[in-house]
Amino acid sequence: MSRAEEFEELRPLLSAIAHRMLGDVHEARDVVREAGLRWENSPAQPATARGFLVAAVTRMSIDILTAAGERRPPHEHAPPRQRAQGEDPLLTAVLMLIEELSPLERAVFVLREVLGCGFPQIASALGCTEAACRQLADALCPVGEDGAAAARWPRHIDGAENVARALVAIVPPLSRIGITLEHHRVDGRPRAVFRDRNGQDLHAVVLLDIADGQVRTIRLGSNPTIDSA
Repeated sequence: MSRAEEFEELRPLLSAIAHRMLGDVHEARDVVREAGLRWENSPAQPATARGFLVAAVTRMSIDILTAAGERRPPHEHAPPRQRAQGEDPLLTAVLMLIEELSPLERAVFVLREVLGCGFPQIASALGCTEAACRQLADALCPVGEDGAAAARWPRHIDGAENVARALVAIVPPLSRIGITLEHHRVDGRPRAVFRDRNGQDLHAVVLLDIADGQVRTIRLGSNPTIDSA
């Protein structure tokens, strides 16, 4: 199957993702068209067409949401429905990306984009070569025209519902490959430290703010210094 045929086969899915994220049929159409051009012109052969194209559509949609949010006053950052439910639109967009990935792709995405692990750590955690990990990561992080492929996963997540959705997205893929969370306290505050199946510290922690028995805020940082910004 040619790249053009693969794209056409996935176009309905890509259109549905873009439209759900952006809420505008014209913007969604433009994003899907640009993703197809990037797929056609990508010099490398990504691991899967689905992973590459879903990631491309999601990241371009996130860029549009981010730019729109920067142009609005702070109280208008989210549409009324999202404000009512306390949803973070950018977190929702990234969760949509994760939901469309295979189990292995999810693990690579979480390790690389969420926890900031290097390829040696990822290869050790997955039990595969660094080259294979790089190939998967390249497919999930397509580089745009400006050469940027920065992660958009939020480092600070507020609200019990958003926290729960984030943990459901990142913990199962890690558990499936033997990564565990050790609970500790730092300055009287709870945190979780990630360790791979060999017991090696991944140097990534989750700092938790708990109130009324619920986790209200999580902050991702490095171990031993936690980024509290």
